[in-house]
Amino acid sequence: APSGTPDISFYCDDIEKTVAELEARGVRFVGGVEDRGYGLVTHFKVPGGFRVQLYQPRYSKRKKRSAAKEKRR
Repeated sequence: APSGTPDISFYCDDIEKTVAELEARGVRFVGGVEDRGYGLVTHFKVPGGFRVQLYQPRYSKRKKRSAAKEKRR
């Protein structure tokens, strides 16, 4: 991306399913899903020509405890 251009990434839990759902809605992807080691990645373009990354991480996100549960401790 040119200098000063923002990068946008969307996280998903199942990249193949998400790609299929977005393609059914007319989203056009730039290439297929790639395994980057840290996760599965693909890109699509939005109006204005910007590339947006769709990303399924290999790690699982830790769930935060709710404030109510923390107060009970």
